[in-house]
Amino acid sequence: MSLGRLIGSNREHIEQAIPHIGSLLENALGQMLKNAQVVVIGTRGISRDQLQPHLRPDHIVLDLVNLKSARRLAAPNYEGICW
Repeated sequence: MSLGRLIGSNREHIEQAIPHIGSLLENALGQMLKNAQVVVIGTRGISRDQLQPHLRPDHIVLDLVNLKSARRLAAPNYEGICW
């Protein structure tokens, strides 16, 4: 995610509510998940092959989009929500 892509009221809200967000953003998936406790899947736009190598057994994975069973991640703490 790029902070520079935010516009309008979204940008205003971010700058007011969490002005330090720029220091939290990462471009590399592995680097982002390195310090994460919870992984929220909100899109089908990432493949299992991209994500799986970066998951740790202690990650809590929340699937909001109902990944098809062949694409679901092998994670001990995998939960589907709202589907």
